[in-house]
Amino acid sequence: MPFATSLKFIQKLFNLESVVRFSTLKMIESRNEVKIRLAQTEDKEAVLAFCQHTWEDREDYIHRVWDKWLADENGKIFVAVMDSQPVAMIRLVLMSEREAWWEGLGVDPRYRKRGLVKVLEASVERYLAEANVSISRSAVLASNALMNDIMVRRGRQKVGSYFGYVAPSINSSSSQLKKLEISDFDSLCKLITIYPHDQREVCLYINRGAKWQELTAQQLTQRLKSGQVWGLKQNHCCQSMAIQSYLEGSNKTLWIGFVTGDNESLPTLLHQLPQQAYYMGYQTVSGMFPQNSFILDSLARSGYQKVESEELWLYEW
Repeated sequence: MPFATSLKFIQKLFNLESVVRFSTLKMIESRNEVKIRLAQTEDKEAVLAFCQHTWEDREDYIHRVWDKWLADENGKIFVAVMDSQPVAMIRLVLMSEREAWWEGLGVDPRYRKRGLVKVLEASVERYLAEANVSISRSAVLASNALMNDIMVRRGRQKVGSYFGYVAPSINSSSSQLKKLEISDFDSLCKLITIYPHDQREVCLYINRGAKWQELTAQQLTQRLKSGQVWGLKQNHCCQSMAIQSYLEGSNKTLWIGFVTGDNESLPTLLHQLPQQAYYMGYQTVSGMFPQNSFILDSLARSGYQKVESEELWLYEW
């Protein structure tokens, strides 16, 4: 659905019944010797113990977010239990009334190659059906050949490639960027429609962390009201824009969830963001940016550094 045709979402509220079901459903399944249930506080030690072996070449992150994840009313952690202890996990986040985000898959090395991932996924799919959620997304590191092969074999569509870029904040007394307001809504809708910078009809943005969802009119309105949209204007028309998101494990970075703009204004906006970051008290400005030569070239010219080994492939099903 094109962004311009999604204006009806301004009046459309979340389906509260689905949200309530999602947050309160007590789901326990057993399949042979495997039991699937929602994570509990006492699972922490066992889960973190096997998660530290998820990667051979990098540190796992679950220990930094476990407590936040468990307390998040919009997210649920599913665990597979064997021999009376959790041996696999996956997290699901309800992004909107019809969109879900999958992340944090991990399996105890001692219990791999037993089909636990399939059992977990089947349970999550049934859970989503109960909540009437029809769209799922997930991101996988491009270097993770095994997981990308699994996504393809599952029939999940790769819908984008994104690269991490970062720049230090710049000490400056002022910034040209303006905090955009709800009065700029129509101009921003036009800007997003004209300069989508990808081939998709549905415009996606990073809501938080590295979680993508559709940038509907409702989402844009919420961001404007929260003062999280910055841009450059000329003759009262928006020429470029950036949506501020946030990282779940850090408050030192101005995390950007979406950028777009015309060929003259967007490079200027990217150049100004490090100054804006300093003004707002952040040490750096960073984000995951789409595989678009104009955007990536503009980032490089503006002093951003590409984060090595941080190419993410986005999947949808």
